[in-house]
Amino acid sequence: MPRRRLKLRCLLLAACPGLAQLQVEQVQPPAIVNNIGRMGLAGQYSGISQYTYVGQQAQTDTTPYFDSIISQLDSDEFIHHGKTDGRVTDRCQINEMVYLTGNFTKVGSTSTPGGLLAFNASSGEFSPIARNFNGEISTLYCDTSNNTIYAGGNFTFQNASGVAVFTPGDNSWSLPGFGGFATGAHVNSITYFNENIIFGGQFNGLSNESYTKLDTTTNSTTNVTTQDPQRVSFHAADVFGGGSLEGSDPRNIVCPSDTSIWRMHQGSVGSWNALWPYSFNPTRIRIYNLREAGAGVSTFRLLSFPSNGIMNLTFTNSSRPEPYYCDAWCSLPMSSDQEYVDFEFVNPIATRGLHIDVLDTYNANGGLSGVEIFHDDAFTYANDTLNQVDSCSGTSASGSSQLVGDFQNPDVSGTTYLSVDVQNAAQSEAISVKLNPNITRAGNYSVTLYTPGCVQDGTCDRRGGVNVVVYAREQDEPKTLTLSQTNNYDKYEVLHRGLFDKPSDSFTPSVTIKPITNPEFPFRFVADRLETVLHSVAVKDSLTIRNLFEFDSANFTSLDKDSLPVGNTTINYAGALLNSSDSVNALFVEDNNIFVGGNFSGNGPLGAGMFKIGKDKPAAETLNDTGFSGQINGFQSFSQDRFIVFGNFSTDNKSIRNVAFYNIANDSWSPIQGGIDGEVTNANVLKIANQSLVGFSGNFTNVYTNSSLALTSKNSAFYFPDERSWFQESSLNQYYLKARLSQWTSYNNTMMYAGSVVWYDSASSGASFLKDDLSLSSTPYTFVPNPVMGNSTRLTSRNTILQSSENSVNAGAFANSTTMILAGHFSAKSQNSTFHNLLMVDSDSGQVTGLPNGTIDLTSTFQELFVQDNMLYAGGSITGQVANHQVSGLVFYDLKQGGYSSTQPPGLTGDQAVVTSVEVRPNTNDLVVAGSFEQAGGLACTSFCIFDLSSNRWKSPTPGLTGLVSSMAFIGNDVLILAGDLTLNSTNVFLAQYDFGTMQYTTFEGQSSTLPGPINSFVLNGNGVDSVFASGLDSSTGNAYVSHWNGTAWNSIDSVMKSGSVITKLVLLELATHHTENSVLAENQVLLMSGNIELDNFGNASGVFFDGTSYQAAYLTTTDDGQSGVINSFFSQQSKSFSLIPGQNHMRRGVVVVISMAIAFGLIFMLVGLGLLVAFIRRRREGYTAAPNRVSETEMAETIPPETLFEELNSTSRQPRRRVSGML
Repeated sequence: MPRRRLKLRCLLLAACPGLAQLQVEQVQPPAIVNNIGRMGLAGQYSGISQYTYVGQQAQTDTTPYFDSIISQLDSDEFIHHGKTDGRVTDRCQINEMVYLTGNFTKVGSTSTPGGLLAFNASSGEFSPIARNFNGEISTLYCDTSNNTIYAGGNFTFQNASGVAVFTPGDNSWSLPGFGGFATGAHVNSITYFNENIIFGGQFNGLSNESYTKLDTTTNSTTNVTTQDPQRVSFHAADVFGGGSLEGSDPRNIVCPSDTSIWRMHQGSVGSWNALWPYSFNPTRIRIYNLREAGAGVSTFRLLSFPSNGIMNLTFTNSSRPEPYYCDAWCSLPMSSDQEYVDFEFVNPIATRGLHIDVLDTYNANGGLSGVEIFHDDAFTYANDTLNQVDSCSGTSASGSSQLVGDFQNPDVSGTTYLSVDVQNAAQSEAISVKLNPNITRAGNYSVTLYTPGCVQDGTCDRRGGVNVVVYAREQDEPKTLTLSQTNNYDKYEVLHRGLFDKPSDSFTPSVTIKPITNPEFPFRFVADRLETVLHSVAVKDSLTIRNLFEFDSANFTSLDKDSLPVGNTTINYAGALLNSSDSVNALFVEDNNIFVGGNFSGNGPLGAGMFKIGKDKPAAETLNDTGFSGQINGFQSFSQDRFIVFGNFSTDNKSIRNVAFYNIANDSWSPIQGGIDGEVTNANVLKIANQSLVGFSGNFTNVYTNSSLALTSKNSAFYFPDERSWFQESSLNQYYLKARLSQWTSYNNTMMYAGSVVWYDSASSGASFLKDDLSLSSTPYTFVPNPVMGNSTRLTSRNTILQSSENSVNAGAFANSTTMILAGHFSAKSQNSTFHNLLMVDSDSGQVTGLPNGTIDLTSTFQELFVQDNMLYAGGSITGQVANHQVSGLVFYDLKQGGYSSTQPPGLTGDQAVVTSVEVRPNTNDLVVAGSFEQAGGLACTSFCIFDLSSNRWKSPTPGLTGLVSSMAFIGNDVLILAGDLTLNSTNVFLAQYDFGTMQYTTFEGQSSTLPGPINSFVLNGNGVDSVFASGLDSSTGNAYVSHWNGTAWNSIDSVMKSGSVITKLVLLELATHHTENSVLAENQVLLMSGNIELDNFGNASGVFFDGTSYQAAYLTTTDDGQSGVINSFFSQQSKSFSLIPGQNHMRRGVVVVISMAIAFGLIFMLVGLGLLVAFIRRRREGYTAAPNRVSETEMAETIPPETLFEELNSTSRQPRRRVSGML
């Protein structure tokens, strides 16, 4: 077997001189001669792979805190380049160079103190990128045209915030052309759209304010309006004060001016109040302090009505740009220091009144010079009085209404609507309400009609329907709707969403409401208000940069006083529509649209969660699904007509939970199965078996199917689009996959990931079928949590699984060529059935069966199986009640009848009794049982006992052996080799022989006792003990050892094994191809070691081949908790008869017996025939003639004289005796 060097080869492709591609060296597992029938593995694992390429290792790291950098070749070969000490948050790519950023400080042995590095996808090499500024880098964008990298995050660089530019050519950092953002900026996403670079995050303005102070100049043809906060009218409000100086009217300050003033009594405190007849949602209050030196309000609090709650506010001043917070104690500077202060509402709520509670004043002289309140609402009331603006509003434009009919205010407190009782058709035809919304700019609006409920005025039996006509654009036909007014409680309905014209001399947008034709009289007709929400319009005004910014580098190449570089583009103005507390988390470009997702308050014109801006489109469009609530963290490309949205959100569709498809063609949402039950922070693509999966990671526990079935998938889940199913329920679940991805990309058909990927060829719960080439196939069941711990035993050779509740298969056997029997300590589920500790698998049908429930105790642990003549003999640390028999240590199961045998052996007992080995002695009815026990039924029988299958009773061998027998093997019919931790006639030995012919024990002098510790597994290389391989635990160090007995001494062959390794089984296999012959193994032999073996310069392997000089990994395994697994046993149909005499080949025993019998019978017949032929020839030579067939009657009648008879006898007695050869 050729030895392979464990290395990664990076080769330059001859066809592409400028490119390189990662390649790996393939490893061919040894080809064996399958003279042992079906084969299998048993152990403690959930995933298993055959070792097939250099660099393949047992991957066990699934920690959520640290990412590895991984490459994946086409054939699912994963190369792990290095592990970071943190997380990778973003990446971008220029050709083969992949740039990574995150909160890590190293990758592998490469130090990356700035959390930034370059990874060469061709060579697998890392290069740290130094930076001379601190702070968090959250996102990267690679400008491939200029070979620069934009870094965005939460940091300060050269007196600007949020963004810096790295040039790899000279390893230099600089500011972008626009100079960066104002202090406190946090950039979360950067992308390229419409030939410009787009920034998204949480920021307010540029560091160079002059770039955004526009006059009438515009540098872009694509424009959009902002939704300017509107001033709340005090026209209909009741304004009053507490503690007012006589003659000083509190209403004087609702229109701030140089002369407006409200004074308070000197030395007293008081309040300023305003109550409206309707509710609104204030976003800001602007307070002007008293315009007198050394006077005014110094401390106040703001309360809302009717909740009487203290409002949480934020404000800024000239001393620092970061906001201050206040609630019960808010300070107000004197007017000489600041003309007014804008207080933003942290949590805007609906209110009908505001109360400024003055707590302290400057020099006992309190008062104010102005109060202005702003909101984002735009209501037009049927009661036109409520539409009136203050005289100081600075605009003549406002919503208005025209009523036709005798409308009255209903006697319902706290309402704003009007109503009229209609008695006949003539009155009904004349009644109408026309609402002219406050539309001052052409653009996209949504118009919503509010209808008061009928319960509050007791008219539910008299309400009817209305016809609504929407006049949006002059050139369009009006939109007509029929609505009902029979709602019990207040409701709102969107009448129209789309473009509205700006009012002109020839056209004014409006909504007309009239009763339906032919109503049932009498009825009550009601009209309340219309809400108009602006989504996007074209304007030429001063520009606000907030949370979204479009950068055109061409505008900054030449600057002059007549040109401003920042255009009032659609994107820039869409950002201004967001609240300052909103955050753009992700940008995504698809189908000539840029999609913007984040954490939006939802009370702005762009709604909550997500909106889009089309290329060369003058409008931003909201895209929220009905009932959307929450935030969007990111997007993932999926197909040409849809992409994936993920975050922490829900909608009215209960299946849309934190993940969803967005369908581009019809701007609709659709679920991904039944969603995920927690926040999703990342979505990435993973390729497995030439199939693409979408991997989600975040903070969640379950994913849901279409039928709302919960599938456990803690913090990471994979969706298989081709089958529209989660990985667990897809056809790919035959593979083992446990991964968490932070980022992904590809180059030259090689996938690259940041995260952790645990991938194995087969998802198998503790057992696998082996094919003739030793490749794997999975078993049709899965482990489930084991309810109890296994019985405690003295057996220490098979890891700690025997003293835990972990699922472990310890032994296997084949009942026939298709049925595999597995046993150990486990709980396994197949279909809807759960099996404990022993089960049978039909490889053809996939059917799984097990022992009847309530027979073998759940605490039992099986250690050994043996099958002969359709009878299964199962041993271990087992107890239970079977067929009215109390079993202990050993149980018989009739495979043909499919149930326990009616005959069960009396139990094996003792301190921590366990059976480790079971086998029928060749050509006898003796079942030989070994392990650690003291009695068999009532018979004293220690460690090794015999059960007579013909008489169904125990027989004790010659006494003298005690201790633990871990394994045994027969030589011929009569000689049994026993190994373990033994005491023979008061002498400690590890190897002993028992001869059934002489009924005597013998040892092998130094061979039995000079090993470093007890044997747990051994294999004979031949029919004697001249060549033996043994493994066990070193008594002095506790480490595993493997030794070979060469006929004169034990030689260690474990020099490449690290401490902590566990070896559970040794098996010799015959090779179809030869390796170099050596003194340990013949050229056609290989030793398979199983367990959990850690090799130098490799890592953990659960199976290892040894050819006498070198080691090669055979199998790699993992457990569900991310640890390397254990193979406990290799088994086959002829597990007990494959040892070979070195240098010789033997036929199978059955064939030898048949041939021997044929030869024996042939020799017997030949000898008999030769004897007859010789006798015939001799008699012919002596004149022999045939006697008459019949004596004559006369002769028979004659009497023979007695003397004649005696004379003949005397004559005969005198003749000499003749000896016949071969006879005594």
